[in-house]
Amino acid sequence: MERLIKTALMPGRFISYNAGFSFVRDLEAVERRLSKCLSANSPRAVGLCETFLAGCYEKAGEIDDSSGSFGDFVGQLHCVWIKARQAAGADTDETATRLLAWIEAGPGTAHERRIESIDSRPQQRP
Repeated sequence: MERLIKTALMPGRFISYNAGFSFVRDLEAVERRLSKCLSANSPRAVGLCETFLAGCYEKAGEIDDSSGSFGDFVGQLHCVWIKARQAAGADTDETATRLLAWIEAGPGTAHERRIESIDSRPQQRP
């Protein structure tokens, strides 16, 4: 799966505006495969999501994302990562802290509007 992620991201190759939609479609296909392993092996899915996200952050400087489709994809990938962490029983506060750190340090691909995905965790009632 790691090789598939790397191949799809095409490190070192600039993605023009015209090629961006096709590029993102290919990334979405990889994400769908990754999502399938979420229920079978959620800890592995967490690691794969983190690898994929790290690659996307690196790729952010190699793509003309004027359309925003790559940024939207990365936002969706953050949601998959959150679901994988929830399935793996990860601490929700740590998940939120890590997500916020990515947003603060990242190149702007982690859209703030995806923050609501943190609130998808079950709420405790008083």
